[in-house]
Amino acid sequence: MTSSTMTIEHADGSKEWYQKGQLHRLDGPAVEHADGTKEWWIENQRSTAILFVHQNGSKEKQYVKTYAQAYEMMCENLRNEICSWCEELK
Repeated sequence: MTSSTMTIEHADGSKEWYQKGQLHRLDGPAVEHADGTKEWWIENQRSTAILFVHQNGSKEKQYVKTYAQAYEMMCENLRNEICSWCEELK
C-alpha cells in the first residue's frame, strides 16, 4: 500500500478505500457497508457497471462509470475480435 492509499474501517464494520483522498479501488468495491452492500468507485465517481473483458485466454475486470460506457467498450472489443478473425482468414 502506498502512502497515498488508505483503508478506513468504521466501528460498525463498514470499510472505505481511498487513493489520493478520493474513494477509489480497482480490485474490489471501494465501499463495503456493514449490511453487506457494496459500492464501486473510481477516482471519486461511483461506477455503475463492471465489464469483464476476455483477451488472450484471460479474464480482466474493467470498472466503468456508466452502462453506456460499458456498451461502447463491449462493441469496441467485439470489433477488435472480428478484425483479428478476418486477419487470420487472409
